[in-house]
Amino acid sequence: MRIHLFNYYHNGDLFLNEPIVRNLCKNNPEHTFTIFCKYNSYIFKNIPNLTINLQTPYPNGYQFYYFSSDILVINIWIYALSLCENITTFNLSQLECNLPNYIIAFKRMLEYIYVNHQIKINFDDFSEDIYLPIVPDTDVSQFTIWNSIINNINTCRKLVFYYNYSPQSGQNIPVDHDRVIINLAEYFSNYIFIIPKFSEIMRNYINNKDSSNIISCEEQFNCIEDSSCENLCKIQKIIEYCDYSIHYDIGACFYYCNKSTITSKNIPIHISINSFYYNNLTSISLSIKNKTKLLIANNNNEAYLKLKDTIST
Repeated sequence: MRIHLFNYYHNGDLFLNEPIVRNLCKNNPEHTFTIFCKYNSYIFKNIPNLTINLQTPYPNGYQFYYFSSDILVINIWIYALSLCENITTFNLSQLECNLPNYIIAFKRMLEYIYVNHQIKINFDDFSEDIYLPIVPDTDVSQFTIWNSIINNINTCRKLVFYYNYSPQSGQNIPVDHDRVIINLAEYFSNYIFIIPKFSEIMRNYINNKDSSNIISCEEQFNCIEDSSCENLCKIQKIIEYCDYSIHYDIGACFYYCNKSTITSKNIPIHISINSFYYNNLTSISLSIKNKTKLLIANNNNEAYLKLKDTIST
């Protein structure tokens, strides 16, 4: 049978779909799979038995599955699954960014489809080894060449990656990124701070200095934003070379919860006003949870002081 998966939403939603789609394609070679998405298609790049389609042929509604001709259509947006609480027993707050619960709920829905339509779709039980997201390889040679030169000059200089993104789905972040980055860079003048891109404020700050230890990933390493979100995969590969990476409750920041993080040198720091996203996101892996530092902060000053203490070590 042809099975069409779709999710037209953003970075965090699609990133956490990756291990689910990978598991479906691996365990059901008798079916053919197509995923329809507007953004973040690159995360699915290396999954066998999967066709990626950037069109949006299905209504962006709340129905979890339906049939279109001889095609089974499954909405893999997490909110659609949360509306099936009578089948899955999970509500949205229990599913949001929580892959273990999401996988249990998804499997219950597939069992429901089998009972009612006799369509068998194999799907593994939750296991950290199986379901940790995998970030596909991408070319970061511009960074690795630069990093090699920097290491030859100063082997003791620390690299810190700071996500200066703004939330796109109503999340509350407690800081003005520019102010926190500038304060950290001035205090740790021997560190290099890498950010995804310069804001106008940051660019003016850089232009008015003789030298700066703040680098734009976009300009220096060709991490160009586009709808495929390959730039986020590049950033994650770069982060693995960094001593620290600083994340917020934003989907584009969630990529640290992936299989490579466990063995990389990087220590993720997750800043939030509460522990909801951090606890749900790291529920997939005790190893990642133990490695990641959670900092609770409500304003610029709290975030700056706690970050200063953390990255001093």
